[in-house]
Amino acid sequence: MSSGLLLLLLVGLALLATHVVSDWVARKLVVVSGAEYLVIGVLLGPAVFGVLTEAQLVQFAPVRLLVLGFIGLALGMRCRLSALVGVPGIAWRLAFSQAFLTLATVAALTAVLLGAINGTSVADAVPPAIALGAIAVVSLPQAVEVGARALGREGPTVELLRTATLVDGLVGVCTFGMLLALNHPAVAGLGRTPTPTEWAVIATGIGVASGVLFHLFIGSESSSDRVVVSLAGATLLATGAAAHLGLSPLYSTTVMGAILVNTSRHRDVLEGILRRAERPLVFVMLILAGATWRPGVGVALVLPVLVYLLARWVGKVGGARFAARANGVLGIHGHDWGRALLGQGSLALAIGFAWLENDNAVLPNLVFSAAVAGVLFTDLSAARTVRRVLEPLLPPEGAAALTVGGPAEPAEPAGATGAGT
Repeated sequence: MSSGLLLLLLVGLALLATHVVSDWVARKLVVVSGAEYLVIGVLLGPAVFGVLTEAQLVQFAPVRLLVLGFIGLALGMRCRLSALVGVPGIAWRLAFSQAFLTLATVAALTAVLLGAINGTSVADAVPPAIALGAIAVVSLPQAVEVGARALGREGPTVELLRTATLVDGLVGVCTFGMLLALNHPAVAGLGRTPTPTEWAVIATGIGVASGVLFHLFIGSESSSDRVVVSLAGATLLATGAAAHLGLSPLYSTTVMGAILVNTSRHRDVLEGILRRAERPLVFVMLILAGATWRPGVGVALVLPVLVYLLARWVGKVGGARFAARANGVLGIHGHDWGRALLGQGSLALAIGFAWLENDNAVLPNLVFSAAVAGVLFTDLSAARTVRRVLEPLLPPEGAAALTVGGPAEPAEPAGATGAGT
């Protein structure tokens, strides 16, 4: 079967999944679709049935790059300042605290383990460990929405979780973007190799320039078709330039998305385009990621992945609990609100994919395998876990919700028991 026909079939499957299957599954089963398409990709790939061959996966590289760009763009478009300024400061403190604690926990433990079992030097163990930390930080925002919708109630913990998923995504993408800048190899043919700081500025500049060029292309145009074409062109420009220079397409397009959502008069049209296009593209990426994955059974691969999963659980649950206790809000958000952030999602897999395809990456398959394992082991249960965490914390229907800076911690904090499995 030709590569073009296969791609059309994959896109058709993704569109069908988006408009028919995933919404029904979310409503009826309280499940976020995603992991099953990763499994489909594994079955279609060279490791099992070989429907997608190695040569075809190489030909699909531009498609993967475009999907990475749209995922980063969607994250940046969530950074609408007019909405973010209304989020209470305590929510930002809690979100950033658990994000950085998760990053530090996973990076430190995996760096030690990689050096111990692989004989990897410190210099070689730190970059993949930081990449694993960046992946571990990321949480699944769709799980929060599906879980909260299943309960039909709102409250301060739902607002906190929405803020935390945004912060997790930004911390993960920015950490990964700076990692590629700091770990950038020397470039042959240049009179002077840019410093890590200069590479970071270049990665940011690509996003800024792409956002500016979008404005130049679109002007005062009101046609939605031209907006779509201009957005796709600017995204391709940002992802192509970043990838060509060995930088992070996710980071550059996140910067671009943040600029567009805060400066473009077409922001509502852009958000609508992303809502319609993001999920089909994500499903395509999940299938391609599954086909690309090369699972292993050796201790040098399996043990770090298991340690990654355990360290991430400790970082998310323990970091969230520590942050809530330090800020005196355990009585509002409970001991286990970090469990609601255990789902990984497409952004985590995209970071793993970007590390796998980076020419300077150390242990790329191990890092990618950890990202795949995170999606497989957490995503299907993520929305149900959110529902279990929120149920004892949200006020009954018709009752007044607690404010984020509400009463002091009671003797037996709400949500201390029965808040999840």
